[in-house]
Amino acid sequence: MKLEASQTNVRSRDAGQAVIVPSANSVSRVVTEDLVFFFPDGIPAFEDSKRFVLLNDDDIAPFVYLKSLDVEHLGFVCLDPFLVCSRYSVKLSGHDVVQLQLKRPGQAFVICLVTVAKDPTDTTANLMAPVVVNVANCRARQVIQEGYPVRFRVWEAVTRQEEAFRSLTNVDSDTEVG
Repeated sequence: MKLEASQTNVRSRDAGQAVIVPSANSVSRVVTEDLVFFFPDGIPAFEDSKRFVLLNDDDIAPFVYLKSLDVEHLGFVCLDPFLVCSRYSVKLSGHDVVQLQLKRPGQAFVICLVTVAKDPTDTTANLMAPVVVNVANCRARQVIQEGYPVRFRVWEAVTRQEEAFRSLTNVDSDTEVG
């Protein structure tokens, strides 16, 4: 199964039981159980953590935070890879499709783990190993993709997109419009 930006989306599910998400700053959040992502195998190197929630914060948008419910201080900054790599696509093996219990591409939500650097221009996204979530059942899995870098430079990609947008919208000042 191949996933592309136009095929992935997020659909809401029926509300479930409340889950408290602890925070280092003593401000806990309450989310419903239906928003808890379950990684049957954990995330590589963090196999003991199988339950995660995705936390949005306008202060860090477009980044989001994937917080573990099993390991207190474990969490990952993440990003929608399609925002920084317009030609990105995810190819799922038959095994991944079965593990995620995906029936169609529209059930998939894709995010990439991000390494935040002290210098924001050095921030990278792992396009080689995105996280795919089946939004119908909240099963999640990190999958390996051939041909994509582990350290995709986010800042450079955004800068290239802004320059391309500016060149498309740049109107010659000598040209009369109207």
